[in-house]
Amino acid sequence: MNAILKKFCKTIPFLLAVCFFGSAEAQVSTSFQYTIANQTNSTDWFEFDLLLLNLDNTYPFQLTTIQTGILVNPGIFSGGIITPAIVAGASDLLPSQAPSNITYTQSAYCIKIAPRAPPGCGSGTIISQNPASPTRVCRVRFTSTTPWVGCTTADLMFNFSATPYATKISEYDASCIQFQPGVNASNCFNDSDNLLLIYPSVPQVYTVTGGGHYCTGAGYGAVLGLSGSDLNVIYTVYKNGIPMPAVVLGTGAPLSFGLQTPGIYDIIGSRSCGTLPVFQVTMNGPAVIVEDQPTIPGTVSGPDSIVIGESASLTLSGNLGAVLKWQKRLNSGTWTDITCTTVNCIDMPSDTGSWEYRAVVQNWACPAANSVSWSVYVKSHLLGMKAFLQGLYLPGTGLMAQASNGDAPQFPGNIADHVTIELANSAAPFNILFSIPNVELQTNGMMTMNLPPSANSSYYLIVKQRNSISTWSSVPVNLGAEQVNYDFTDAPSKAYGNNLVPSGSVWLIYGGDVNADGLVDSGDMIDIDNAASVFATGYLPEDANGDGLVDAEDMILVDNNVTGFAGVIHP
Repeated sequence: MNAILKKFCKTIPFLLAVCFFGSAEAQVSTSFQYTIANQTNSTDWFEFDLLLLNLDNTYPFQLTTIQTGILVNPGIFSGGIITPAIVAGASDLLPSQAPSNITYTQSAYCIKIAPRAPPGCGSGTIISQNPASPTRVCRVRFTSTTPWVGCTTADLMFNFSATPYATKISEYDASCIQFQPGVNASNCFNDSDNLLLIYPSVPQVYTVTGGGHYCTGAGYGAVLGLSGSDLNVIYTVYKNGIPMPAVVLGTGAPLSFGLQTPGIYDIIGSRSCGTLPVFQVTMNGPAVIVEDQPTIPGTVSGPDSIVIGESASLTLSGNLGAVLKWQKRLNSGTWTDITCTTVNCIDMPSDTGSWEYRAVVQNWACPAANSVSWSVYVKSHLLGMKAFLQGLYLPGTGLMAQASNGDAPQFPGNIADHVTIELANSAAPFNILFSIPNVELQTNGMMTMNLPPSANSSYYLIVKQRNSISTWSSVPVNLGAEQVNYDFTDAPSKAYGNNLVPSGSVWLIYGGDVNADGLVDSGDMIDIDNAASVFATGYLPEDANGDGLVDAEDMILVDNNVTGFAGVIHP
């Protein structure tokens, strides 16, 4: 019998390893280890190896088939779509035995790796006996479309029961019979003791919101917030660098920390897992909260009165808060805004009367308030004068004609002509101190003008016109009153040196000074003669009588005044 068996073994080479003499007992590897190892992960995937090691140094482990069921901790899932995969090229098994089919059953939280068909005795992978380099069955990649739940572990665990899917291993024995050794928790385990932690991500940086100013009595502080938050992140508020006891758990949405009292506020987001280091991130900030005292509007002071055309210099004092604007009103009318925004404001009233001024003040978040107002009386400062121009005067009427431009009156209404009024120093050398141009001289000889605010002393009054002799008042006139009147028409003595020409009961300013040199002489006659020779018309200085035409009448007026030696007389 032994001879026959020896002959049989020689004819079947692949059975030589399992042939034996005198025994029918199977010979297999008696001890092995199937391990989940080398786990790595990110926020939405993890990988691990399945390693098989023959612990029996006395006999080889020839793999027949291997199927694997692995349970996964359901706590890691956040609702995403799960995709299991076998990493290509990562298996140490022979290609015919390397796992190729994997699936995941969500309802059972089970990874299922299907077995391959047995390769035949002698064709199976011999499992490593070296603990330093066990045989890698495969590497599994487990991916989710949403991040894992923070601070959880995958808790990978082999399953050994038929439900939901059993882990089974078989090997060829010495007789080339498939042998299925016991597979249980004693030889199948996770070598990292489930240290595959789904690490938390670093908290996202959001912006500290709110803060600012609040007014005493208008609420207990100002609202502090955060523009967004991460789930499972703890947010701690620091006031002036010291953490506050209350913390808020992130919701995935903006947060409010309610009303806070004055201070400098930072917010730190932290996330940790068990004993692992804490991820801490300071949010964009800080927010500053300031408590404001109620606005004190203060009081305005300034001049009691000014002259029209003069500026009022006003000052706000005793205020708490910034000046938003100034306001004014005339004679208790409607308040209007002034663009001043400091405690000092300079304004020039547009009319005479009683002007009130006030400042509008606001201390940060507290309501604005109006200061105590200040009244400034604006006085008129007028000079009323009466004068007749010889060239325009209509004898016996007490009126003047309107200067013509050749077709119509040069000026509208009852304006006879424009003159310039000058104010000269009352003392030598009698300099001209003020000049008021384009004063409207009415046909009745009246004219009224606003005096410069600083013209409040005594001055010689001078009437100047385009083709008349400049005429000075006989004496300095005090202009300190609100309105002063002076009449050059009622007496020759009203002009310095009695420099007026009579017409009935009134007195006129000499005309005919065409070239404005202060004297009526041949020079003026030459200018008129030249203009008359070309029939000049219009509002011209050579038109001495103002009728719009330079002709013989202008020559007669000038000739008469030349005879009378008409010229400027002044101090």
